[in-house]
Amino acid sequence: MTEENEVLEDSSDVEKKEETERQLKDIAENPMEKAKNMLKQIKEENDRKEKLLLREEELRAHEMLGGKSRAGKESKEESPEEYAKRIMAGDL
Repeated sequence: MTEENEVLEDSSDVEKKEETERQLKDIAENPMEKAKNMLKQIKEENDRKEKLLLREEELRAHEMLGGKSRAGKESKEESPEEYAKRIMAGDL
């Protein structure tokens, strides 16, 4: 049993080492591919952010038009008499 375990451990170590060497070789041989992939990821993320910003702008416009923001609300001007009554009543 111990000999089999040692053989299995040796083979897994060799496989790990070979995989690591392959990965290092890929990185060394393909820095341009890696850069292209990173550029593609950045572009995709920027496109996603742009869509989110457009969506946010649309939501804000709907809020403004729907009366959920201060813009577009009519404010009633208070007459001096109404102001005096409100102050005397203690409503600030």
